[in-house]
Amino acid sequence: MSSPAARLERPVGGPGEAVGPPARRPRLPSAPALAGSLPQPNALLTAGIGLLLAALAIGGGGSSSLRSATIAHVAMVLAGGALVAGAGLIAARPRRLWGVWSMVGLVMLAALTAASIAWSINPSDSWLEANRTFAYAAVFAAAIAAAHVAPHRWQALLGGVLLGCVLASLYALATKVLPGLLAENEIYARLRQPFGYWNAVGLMAALGLPGCLWLGSRRHGHAGINALAYPAAGLLLLTLLLSYSRGALLAGAVGCALWFAFVPRRLRGFAVLSTGLVVAFAAALWAFGQAALTEDEVELALRAPPAPSSACWPPGWHSRCWWPAWRWASPRPCVPRPR
Repeated sequence: MSSPAARLERPVGGPGEAVGPPARRPRLPSAPALAGSLPQPNALLTAGIGLLLAALAIGGGGSSSLRSATIAHVAMVLAGGALVAGAGLIAARPRRLWGVWSMVGLVMLAALTAASIAWSINPSDSWLEANRTFAYAAVFAAAIAAAHVAPHRWQALLGGVLLGCVLASLYALATKVLPGLLAENEIYARLRQPFGYWNAVGLMAALGLPGCLWLGSRRHGHAGINALAYPAAGLLLLTLLLSYSRGALLAGAVGCALWFAFVPRRLRGFAVLSTGLVVAFAAALWAFGQAALTEDEVELALRAPPAPSSACWPPGWHSRCWWPAWRWASPRPCVPRPR
């Protein structure tokens, strides 16, 4: 009489029946394979940050709309507070709170701005500036909290800031292309929308230039996404020039100089910057020769002819540098050398 262990080891089948290997179960797709078809977290976070910044810039109304600015400030304070509270619940307690002293300094500045209402010549304007400064402090606190929760998502943050700057600059240039729709009552030749102030438009464009240098010079990521740094740099530089902001030009120059000083990928960065400068200067030189784009208090009928619109619209100029940028950023195939 056989033991239970022998019965378990005995192959199943009759005496003359061949027993083959056990049938394999069908393999299910692994988790990385399933995740490959879904958007990556960095891509979703980049798109979310960029669209949020663009919505705040375009929908905030700058200094021209009190209602829109108030809604934007309240939303910034509520979102910042919610993010700080959520980070306090899910994040591990760090050994050192990085950024806390910078936060304290910004809160003190906001408190001083609010206290200046007592001795201000125009208290209503001081009240608005105090609200704006407290909104900035809330966003800064949310940024510190996000850095503690997800310290390795800095690329998504940088890409989101770049996307927001590009969308805001694209809207600013669109006011010259479609003035009857976006800037019907504009009296100045400088780019002022969506903030209502040309220095703010120029600084928004200058803020995105280091991001373009990073995107065009990085050695990872999709080649098509990296190649978008070339037309984006030209668009930002064109916005910078048409804003006529000397402070923004200085800020952009300092930002690019610091990037070239501390980042070793200077050759690819120089290719991005030089291509953008060539395209931007070509479009700006044409625009500076048009009275409808350089003189103030021009009638709407003269500011919206077909020729300036087609020449000032960015895709007409920037599509010429996109294909060489794709070829430069795309990885070259690895061909083995003959021995």
